[in-house]
This record gives sequence, C-alpha cells and structure tokens, in this order.
Amino acid sequence: MDLATTPAICRMLFLLEGHDSLLALTYGAARNQGAVLPQETVLSTFRHVAATIGDQQFGRPRLADDDQPGALPISYVRRLWPIVRQILDMNHVPVRRRPLAIGMAIELAFAIDEQRIDPLLAAQVVTECAVPMAKIDPRKIP
Repeated sequence: MDLATTPAICRMLFLLEGHDSLLALTYGAARNQGAVLPQETVLSTFRHVAATIGDQQFGRPRLADDDQPGALPISYVRRLWPIVRQILDMNHVPVRRRPLAIGMAIELAFAIDEQRIDPLLAAQVVTECAVPMAKIDPRKIP
C-alpha cells in the first residue's frame, strides 16, 4: 500500500487515530510545553475542511494574519513532499508508519524550538495545515 492508493478517509485517520498519530504526537508535544488544547480545535478544523472542499477557502489556514505561514500548505507539500518521501523511502519507513515519523519530527521541533513559538499556536498551525492536506490526492502532487 502506498499513499497514492490510500483513500482519503485512511489518510485522515493517520492524522488522528491512535496514540502515535501525527496530531496525537503534535498535541502531546504542545501539552508537554504547557498548552491546553481543547478537543474542539481539531473538530472545528475537520468541519471547516469538509465544508470548504472545492471552495477557494480550502487549504487556507484559519490563523491570524501575523501567524500565517509564508505560503499556502499545498505549496509546501508540492515543494517538500518529494524530498520527505525520498528520505522516508531511503530509511525504509513503511507507509503506515510515516505519520508517526513525521509526528515525531514535529514533536522534536517542539522540544528544541529556540524561537519558542507558543505551543498552542504551533499545534494550531500543524492542524490547520495537515488536515486539509490529508484530503489531497497524492497522485496529484508532482
């Protein structure tokens, strides 16, 4: 199985399902840094993503202007996913474990962040970017 043939619902579950999912690791890292994350954060994002599929608002993080990433998440996916995929392939990381590997990288970034971004904001950025990108068909990413 590869992500190109994995249905969108499975990709969404990789984000949230289980203690070692990408968002579970992200939220755990944020909690370890003192952030209190309401469950509504992720639920609101899932609802927003579902409501904006096919709309101009799809994939646009709902963050304050000062907190917006430098580009839309899809731009980062197009530019960085081929590199990340190559690294994961070189290290023989199975597809089912890739969300764990990426989540652990995010968790590590929380722990060593020298700029000390607010952990609640960091978790919101991850959520607002990762959830809609899990709906993108990987076959459409060069």
